[in-house]
Amino acid sequence: MLAKSFTVGMLIVGAILGAGFASGGELISFFGIGTNPLIIALLVAVIIFLVSSLFLFVSSKVNTKSMSIVNQAVAGKLSFLADTFLLVNSLIVLSAMLAATNSLGEMIINPIFSPLYAIVIGIICAIISLKGSKGLITANKIVSPLMIATLIFVGLFISLTASGGRGISIGFNSVGIAIIYVSMNMMLAATVITTLGKLNKKTIFLSSGIAAISMGLLVFLLMTALNRFAGDTGHMSGMPTLDMARQIHPAVFYIMVIMLTGGILTTILTAMTGLVSWFENIFGGKLFSAFTVLAAGFILSNLGFSTVISLLYPIIGAIGLVYILLALIYSFRKQPSLIKICKL
Repeated sequence: MLAKSFTVGMLIVGAILGAGFASGGELISFFGIGTNPLIIALLVAVIIFLVSSLFLFVSSKVNTKSMSIVNQAVAGKLSFLADTFLLVNSLIVLSAMLAATNSLGEMIINPIFSPLYAIVIGIICAIISLKGSKGLITANKIVSPLMIATLIFVGLFISLTASGGRGISIGFNSVGIAIIYVSMNMMLAATVITTLGKLNKKTIFLSSGIAAISMGLLVFLLMTALNRFAGDTGHMSGMPTLDMARQIHPAVFYIMVIMLTGGILTTILTAMTGLVSWFENIFGGKLFSAFTVLAAGFILSNLGFSTVISLLYPIIGAIGLVYILLALIYSFRKQPSLIKICKL
């Protein structure tokens, strides 16, 4: 049970640990500099635990590998809108990760050849996505723990060594922002974790706990490090964790580049797995579907990494709240005892 819970927990973490989060750009876009890291971390951890438990409960009740069937159960007559939203969400996230890969390529190779970096990563993900959720789960089991370890090291090092700091405020709107932030991230995870099939209650809560604790710790360390680093340098790039890693040591910078690439890979795989599964029903072939999805992602990636995470991600989070509400209503219908628990 512990091994299964760890696998599912890392699957959830892998959906969140894309270039947006691991680069630090996503946290700055949503929470800014100067908000209380502990408050933000606790809010994010609690909300991730609740939403993850909800989606895994839906998975157990619907017990299907088809996202469309899940949406029919959760959204009823609105299932077409739910399908469309989750597909568009996956495409937006895919395009953001491809744009991030291109930006990352510009930092480590000649900018003229940086698109090749994104193309290679995209093709690798398209091939792995042909294996469906099995390929995604295998990739997450390997990459996510390494990503967590690297981000903990960089966040902890900067938090302990940087002398600067911004004025800390709790921020009365932190709860609302945290809800939108987690909602945005969990919409991508939803396309995978609601189709895992039956899980017992202990596995559901343990998996959700592993994901919540992992992400809460990372948010706390990175927000603390970002506050201190901003106080020292007075500026932030689009990928501040790379700036922090470079300040520690060139070797740490290249390790962070590798880890960011790994985070991009797992997020692209999460997005592509759902998209390929859906398009396969239309085109009838996984290979053609995978490369059609990849081509669409590259076209949309021309918007740029910063534009997508600052403009489109919050919109996804706001609309995602409606989907979470529908999933909650479905859960109450299937498990009336949940209503009694809420009343207590």
